[in-house]
Parts: sequence; C-alpha cells; structure tokens
Amino acid sequence: MTEKPAQRLDYIDALKGLMVVFVVLGHVIDGYLESAKWPEYENVLSLIFNIIYSFHMPLCFMISGYLYQLAYTDQNGAVKREKVRTHAIDFAIIYIVFCILFWATKLVMSDAVNTAVSVKDIFMIWAVPMSNYWYLYILIALYFIFSIDRLRNLKIRYMFPVLLAVNVLSNLVPGKVWFQVSRIAYYSLFFYLGMQYRKDKNFFIFRKQSSMTCMGIAVVIMIPFLICGRKINIIPVVNMIVALGISIGVWNALEKNSKFSGGGYSAYAVSTC
Repeated sequence: MTEKPAQRLDYIDALKGLMVVFVVLGHVIDGYLESAKWPEYENVLSLIFNIIYSFHMPLCFMISGYLYQLAYTDQNGAVKREKVRTHAIDFAIIYIVFCILFWATKLVMSDAVNTAVSVKDIFMIWAVPMSNYWYLYILIALYFIFSIDRLRNLKIRYMFPVLLAVNVLSNLVPGKVWFQVSRIAYYSLFFYLGMQYRKDKNFFIFRKQSSMTCMGIAVVIMIPFLICGRKINIIPVVNMIVALGISIGVWNALEKNSKFSGGGYSAYAVSTC
C-alpha cells in the first residue's frame, strides 16, 4: 500500500517566504544602522527596522509551532518523539556548521565587520548562540519543552495566561544569560499559539473579530513609537501586544486570501520558518 504523499499548505509557504524576506531585510538594515554608512537615511531605515522587528520573529515562532503540531504529533495528539529527536539533531548540526562558518568569516574579515569575534565565542555556542543563529537554538529548546506530555496536556485556560506572564516577565532575565532563558521564555507564547491554532481552527484569538481587534490595538499602539522613533520592545507588555496583534493579522490576511488557501494543499515538509 503506497503512502499518501506529504502535503503543503500554500498560505503557510507564503507566510514563511514573507518572513524570510523580512529577516533578510531586517538584518541588512541593522547592518547599515550600526555602521552609520548612510546617516541621511537613518530615520527611514529606523522606521522600517522598527516595523519589521515588532513582529517578524514572533510570527516565525508561531508558524513553527503550527507546523510542529502538524508534523510531529499523531491523530491523537501524541508526540512522535523519535521524529522530534531526529529533526532536533538535524537543527543542531546545521546550527554548529553555520556558527563555525559565520565565526570563521568574521575572524578572517575582522577589519570589515561591525562586531569582532574571539576564540571564546566559538567554544561557547553550546550556551550562547552565535549572532543570527539563535533562532535554531531556541527552536530546539522549544521542540523538547513542548514534547513534555504534562505540559502539553494542560488546559489552555491555564497555559495561556501563564505563558502571557512568562512572556512579559522574560524581559527581567538578562539577555546574555546562558541557555538563552529570556528568549525561550519570550517566544514560548508564540510557539504555543501556533500549536493551538493547528489543534483548533476556532481557537478564540484567531477568530475574525478577535484577530481584527488585536490587529487594530497593535497598530494604534505602534504609531506613537514609530513617530517618535523609539523601539517598541522597550516596554515588555507593549512588545507582546504589538507582536501578537500584527502576527495574527498578517497570518489571517494570507490564510483568508483565496490565492494562498482556496485550493487547499500541495506539500509540507519542515516545521521551521
């Protein structure tokens, strides 16, 4: 009996593609801002940077949570642990290889980079991710955290408020602490929301009225920060509300667009952004 071929959600592909563009654009702009190469465009670059960084990584983790639930749980909701371990090892290999390449490149071209690296940096990647590759580090951690049955089986009325509090309080943890506790705490909320939406398409926060309200509140909150040129992430609650509202709004905009969701499916593969 032949296996049914893997399928792909077109609007998820669209979301992933959009986030890839935002990640690349955000890092390019960040590099120009740090180097002060074009001071005459600093205000425009800062505006675009602030918008992108208000939501793009939370949405990436939301997508990853959705696809984690899709690819690594069975019809009864049980985690396919062997598959999770295999994929986590794949992530770890990619993480190590690209950290080494990144470190070696910056070391060789130390005169042309904004921040230099040292030998200590490469030996500490097990606890402190090398620059841009922190995403894979956090993703591996979340894979294992949300494979814990006792945690997964907690009712949403308990998990959602707890993760909201953890998200807001994550700002109190020093950013450079080993094992990236702060980032794991912050992004666990978004990963969990993606999982829940995969489980239940009527999940309250993704309903049309709720999502439009969240998006509207996020935009209203964003505007004063953008006008003043201040980073949205300086206030934890504001950071979370804006990230949540914009992420859900963008998600719904692409999912409800018939161009991306009307035909149903083609093929899905990985559970990363």
